[in-house]
Amino acid sequence: MMKTISIAAVIAATATASFAGAINDPIIEEPVAVIAPAGSGIGLPVVIGGVAAAAVVAAVIANDDDDDATAETTD
Repeated sequence: MMKTISIAAVIAATATASFAGAINDPIIEEPVAVIAPAGSGIGLPVVIGGVAAAAVVAAVIANDDDDDATAETTD
């Protein structure tokens, strides 16, 4: 009878441990927080806009067909 009670106790302890997870305390890790760098976010659009504006100004200056600067005046 004592053998049966000890086997039943071992089976009960094993079943409890298997359903509860483990006899040891669980290891709880802190969550990892990902922090993105705080940037202004306006740098790239400003660069693209500046390059586009410079290209437009260069195109306007290159296509300047104004004859006023080279015309001679007659008195």
